[in-house]
Amino acid sequence: MLNTVLAEAIHEIYESEIDGIIHFSSLDAISRFEFGIMMADIFDFNKENIHPAGMEDMPWKAKRPKDSSLNNDRALKTMTRKPITVSQESNLIRGMIESDE
Repeated sequence: MLNTVLAEAIHEIYESEIDGIIHFSSLDAISRFEFGIMMADIFDFNKENIHPAGMEDMPWKAKRPKDSSLNNDRALKTMTRKPITVSQESNLIRGMIESDE
């Protein structure tokens, strides 16, 4: 069973009855391209089809922000469970998957 940092954070928010909006995302801000390369490295995927592209090159119907990072300040100040980096969480998940196999 996967028990990620996010799952633990959601449980803490529920148990602590934290109200209002609280953002809980990775500590680092990375591009969609960097995320794709990182996932390929961590999970041993082929990176051959991952290429950088500009936002203006995407055929999206709705506009997307260039920077979609969230502000974790409230989570960092009020929660016991702290956010970690994308790489740290991805490696935790990979380790859990491998231990289940």
